[in-house]
Amino acid sequence: MQRRRAIIIVHGMDAKIQNCTTLLYNSGVKVTASYARAHLPELLKAVQRGKTVTISRYNRPIADLAPSKQAQKPARRFGTLKGNVKIFDPNWAAPMTNDEADAFIEGRY
Repeated sequence: MQRRRAIIIVHGMDAKIQNCTTLLYNSGVKVTASYARAHLPELLKAVQRGKTVTISRYNRPIADLAPSKQAQKPARRFGTLKGNVKIFDPNWAAPMTNDEADAFIEGRY
């Protein structure tokens, strides 16, 4: 099996990886040990944003970098924007009339 050069994007950073197999998933990134050694700050930024990084040596996983439970953001609280949101049209949630709906469908509204 011939290995190919791959390009991996770690949150907007382009990094060329030579002679290794690298996969980018929604939940995590797989990298080789030599790539992790050379690009540790970028991988730590990816972990800080919630990604899980798997470090492998000879195509076998040896370590996982995952976000710490203590470092997670606190849960958002409801009601924090009370008094900051202004509604300019009091009828914004009123249903459309039939004439308005026809005009909207035809692109005139």
